[in-house]
Amino acid sequence: PSPKAGEEGEDTRAKDEVWQRQQEFKAATQVFIDAMNRLQDNTRQATPTPDGVRKDFAAVEDACEACHKKFRAL
Repeated sequence: PSPKAGEEGEDTRAKDEVWQRQQEFKAATQVFIDAMNRLQDNTRQATPTPDGVRKDFAAVEDACEACHKKFRAL
């Protein structure tokens, strides 16, 4: 079942594909979570490297962008 915008008191810009392609959406969410975890692990090191942080941050951005392109209405 797909919630309608405002049903839960929140407007949403999610496309219907979020509800129609749940497995793909969940996989994209996991890619984002994994990228965030790598960034978090890197920045918690005693001496995080700028290159490592840049690389991990870029992976987070890429994960966000990929999911938004598929599942977010403009």
